[in-house]
Amino acid sequence: MKQILLLIIIFFFNLSIHSLPIDLSDNWHVTNRWVLEETPKTSEWITLESLPLANVTSKLDFSENEVRQLTAYKTFLISDADFKSVKNDAFSLHIPYISNVYKIYLNEIEISSAGELEDSQITRSGYRRHIILRLDRDLIKFGQNSLRILVAAEYGEELNIYKLHNDIPAKIDLASENQKINEEYFTYM
Repeated sequence: MKQILLLIIIFFFNLSIHSLPIDLSDNWHVTNRWVLEETPKTSEWITLESLPLANVTSKLDFSENEVRQLTAYKTFLISDADFKSVKNDAFSLHIPYISNVYKIYLNEIEISSAGELEDSQITRSGYRRHIILRLDRDLIKFGQNSLRILVAAEYGEELNIYKLHNDIPAKIDLASENQKINEEYFTYM
């Protein structure tokens, strides 16, 4: 009887930990260069307990008067319950605010970018708030997934990924839920 009760508790505990929405504000790893393949296993990576990136940028060495580049890396879990909950919907990523040039990768595949960086110069700005991306179900894996965000900014301008903007956090959720963010703004306009 105790074993059955323990299994039931573990089952419901697992569902609550891994159910949507998935909070993306905590447990990032950051380095002061653009890294496309390396995972945070070297001393060049700093642990960021919680967004915004501004919490850690002062600990990174950047050359003065040059474009600053930064990579933020995070892993997250998708459970079987998460897949079942999107059967008639889709997964969606919400990032509250990114400055300036950025590229977002899900499981090492680029899913979004804005701004341009050419020859260590920003040629087009990419500031965005409330980035909402519908995620192709084939890109999401059962179990562990990775999110990598590359950000660049001129010396003296903001280099940041926000934890939340207008009280809406960084998260992975149902596309129908994240779409409500845009609908609220249209209502206010």
